[in-house]
Amino acid sequence: MEPQLPPVGPRIVRAWFDTLLNPLIAALESEAQLLAQRNFTWRFRPAGFERVRTVSQHLDSLGGANLIQFRAVYRDFNALFRDHDEQVERLRISLSGLHAAVARSESLAELMKDALSQESLREIGVHSVADLFGAYPVEDRAMILAQYIVNQTGLLQSHYATGKLWNRRRDEFLHILDVPPFSREYASTVQIADKLSIFDGELLDRLNDLRLSLSLSSDQPFVAPDVDAQQRWRDPARSLRL
Repeated sequence: MEPQLPPVGPRIVRAWFDTLLNPLIAALESEAQLLAQRNFTWRFRPAGFERVRTVSQHLDSLGGANLIQFRAVYRDFNALFRDHDEQVERLRISLSGLHAAVARSESLAELMKDALSQESLREIGVHSVADLFGAYPVEDRAMILAQYIVNQTGLLQSHYATGKLWNRRRDEFLHILDVPPFSREYASTVQIADKLSIFDGELLDRLNDLRLSLSLSSDQPFVAPDVDAQQRWRDPARSLRL
């Protein structure tokens, strides 16, 4: 029989809010939204996601330490966190395979050959291929474009060196995912992402319900008030002395 844990006090709740629950809820909301938009935030180096992460990866060192305590108290979240992280890993494996396949495909190679010809470069106002890819080695060029493709990247802003190329030929690059064999692989990846996005929503409901319950039972607001701001409100003259 497991020992009965004492009630969680307000100081622990405050620490959980500031380092664990608030950051995790915000991160999962962003993750779910990005996945729903088919923006997987995949990066080829180092291979992995930028903003789709496991629960612990969404937290800093303080949040990670408090996560251990949180999981010991609210054991029913352990299975939820594990399911989330397993789905993230399945999506990582799927994206890794899709990105590698697109990068080495003949379809991308043929499109790059045409898009990087001297005539095409002149049309977009670029002198050389190096102007588009900067210091990236030649072997990384397909990797960069494949990254844009699997992320369904929108139009790039002017500070992106590859922007002129991508913005001009974006529809052609993205069309690679519309035809076999990549259409099937991409559809499978989207299915995994959609499942994770839905699960994020369910996990968020549980976390928000718990946060509300903890807030009301411990008399702790979700976000701690700015003590210095309160003092200035009570003593307006103080702001003039700062």
